[in-house]
Amino acid sequence: MAFGGAAVFAAAGVPAAQGAFNILSFSGVTLAANAAPAPLRANADTGAFSSNTGAIDALPANTTSLPAAFSKGPDDYTQSDLDAIVVISQDSGVTVTKLHVTKALVANVAAAPAFPVISNANAEIIIQNLGAGAATGLSGTIIQEHTITR
Repeated sequence: MAFGGAAVFAAAGVPAAQGAFNILSFSGVTLAANAAPAPLRANADTGAFSSNTGAIDALPANTTSLPAAFSKGPDDYTQSDLDAIVVISQDSGVTVTKLHVTKALVANVAAAPAFPVISNANAEIIIQNLGAGAATGLSGTIIQEHTITR
């Protein structure tokens, strides 16, 4: 099930090449009440964002692609890039709930094209609703700090 609704992304900052960070806002998605203790994409209490757009490896099931213009773009993340990502999420609906965010670096299985040279890995952000009620107005901000500011 993953995220209910359709993610709406709004750029709220400058591209990383032109400033100290890249900021992306998201809204329009929901998560059901907590179903299991560990995040599992098949459960309606968990949603996943990924920099994978399906160009090299297929997009995993129950995963929403981040806009290709965010940060380094698809298939070109390193652990340092992932570490520089900060996620702030909230349930802006009427239900008070607890949200848990995890990040992972996921290497592509298929080989990258010869040019341009990329890391061939993607950033993945998983959000799980730990609350007893549904997160009906899930929104948030994804910030990628520029490595110079770290």
